[in-house]
Amino acid sequence: MPIATTGQKESKKNEETKRRGHKYVGQQKKAVRHGYGVYTYTNQFFQYEGNWVDGKKEGIGKFLMKDGSYYYGEFNNGEIEGNGMRYFALNGSKYTGTFHKGELHGKGIMKYKNGSVYDGTWDHNKREGYGILKEKDRYTYKGTFQQNKKHGSGTQNYENGDIYEGGWVQGQRHGHGYLKTSDGTFYKGQWANDVMSGMGYMTHSSGIIYDGYWINGLPQILATKLAFMPNQEALYIDKGQSFKIEVQCHNDDKVLIQEEGRRIQLIAGMQYYPDTTDSAKDLEKKLIQTPYGYRILPCSLNIMPLEQTSTCENMKNIENDDELENRNPMTKPKKEIQEFEEKLNEFVLVAKDITQPPFMNQRLQTAFLKVKFNQQKNKSARK
Repeated sequence: MPIATTGQKESKKNEETKRRGHKYVGQQKKAVRHGYGVYTYTNQFFQYEGNWVDGKKEGIGKFLMKDGSYYYGEFNNGEIEGNGMRYFALNGSKYTGTFHKGELHGKGIMKYKNGSVYDGTWDHNKREGYGILKEKDRYTYKGTFQQNKKHGSGTQNYENGDIYEGGWVQGQRHGHGYLKTSDGTFYKGQWANDVMSGMGYMTHSSGIIYDGYWINGLPQILATKLAFMPNQEALYIDKGQSFKIEVQCHNDDKVLIQEEGRRIQLIAGMQYYPDTTDSAKDLEKKLIQTPYGYRILPCSLNIMPLEQTSTCENMKNIENDDELENRNPMTKPKKEIQEFEEKLNEFVLVAKDITQPPFMNQRLQTAFLKVKFNQQKNKSARK
């Protein structure tokens, strides 16, 4: 019976290796992979090049995948274990840090293709524990994670300058937290599902202060409109005598809402009769549409002596510019003023919300009040 030579045995072994589909080129010890070598797996998708000890991957090596992904780093007892770097070809991300049995585990940095970066702890391929997440052009979060999501306590600095510090649940602001926006607004209180919800206190950049209950990001009690009080179709006054007016903030149910810091502009205007002059065309931009079917031209509040009171803070008079002064009949010579007063039987008061910036991005509905002069008084005065 013929005895096979060493060369014949090696040739037979290589043929068996090819038949099985895998291939090894490198150092061996007693026919076992040992030292440096390159191994191609049966499915041809994976390949390892690096150090071997007794047939197992050990030390520094590189594990490549056919789609372009790869791992380079430490191996222990045949497993990806220790420090290394992995590139994910599918999404262009790159991780540098510690591994355990082939998974991202421990401390590491993930750089995403879009420019975002996570630097923190990992547990079985997921962000877990404390970390810093920088979402490009959006925000930077410093805090705790659970199952890849912001969870626990953390601070988030937004790209626009806003800062939130407080509780998080499954990636959303939840629990007690503080928010300071870039325009100076400050809120402290409860959050739920990423919006202000529960008891909270806000100092708005406009000066308005709200301390109370919040629902889905809005105050539970929120003014929506302005109203002259008492609520009536028209106010009848005697010409030449002072009178009082009150402006209130109401909600849609016409309930009085007490507020602090709201800025209201009070305007008086007379009915405007169009003409075709050039100056009239310039005034078109200043006209105010009323619910009475006509437009008014703002004019000086010195038409009548006026005492102002309001439940909304900081009521402000409109100022006349040169154009309005020229148009205002009250600036005409005395004779013309007397003729104008004979014709003037009424004017309109307008209360307008000029809070800046608007509180909760909403302005209150403008209020109008028709003011009429008592005719009997006028007739007696002429006699």
